[in-house]
Amino acid sequence: MKFNKDSKVVRISAFAEGSYSGATAYGELYIPYKYYEKNKEKLKELSVYVDELDGKYSGIECHINFAYFTTEEVLKMEYDRNENRNIDGNLFDNFCDDLGLDDIESEMIEDFSDGLLGLEKVSSTEEIRIVLSKDTIVDDILIPKGTLIQFVKNTDNKILDDWEWEFDFNIE
Repeated sequence: MKFNKDSKVVRISAFAEGSYSGATAYGELYIPYKYYEKNKEKLKELSVYVDELDGKYSGIECHINFAYFTTEEVLKMEYDRNENRNIDGNLFDNFCDDLGLDDIESEMIEDFSDGLLGLEKVSSTEEIRIVLSKDTIVDDILIPKGTLIQFVKNTDNKILDDWEWEFDFNIE
């Protein structure tokens, strides 16, 4: 299956917050929109619980959210893979169990989500560093040779029109 910049994907996210501790848990998983449409009814029943978020023996049900994006929007997202993503595994396991996926199908879903997030992001900024090769005077201030000048330049933040990503996604 080929994906271009306008291909639709669905982010399934799970969030829980402890009512006593205030501790939070978050996880997310991406699937192709067509796959979501075919399994929408089963996914309405998706549930994820987080154990011990509010202390020993506690269990909290996550709020499940479905959000729709184009691949271009995903590539433009500011994203830190490790930031507060502590229940990706819980969400993935429950997703696979609720849909009755076998090991091969489960691996394909996981590979798709990880693959999409692993694509090179479209950056809206570019960092530029300049090291002065000689003493320079700016507004009557001497800036010595070897000084590092660093700034961030905004770029056009566009993805090429013919961009494609091919992924062997063949489960119904």
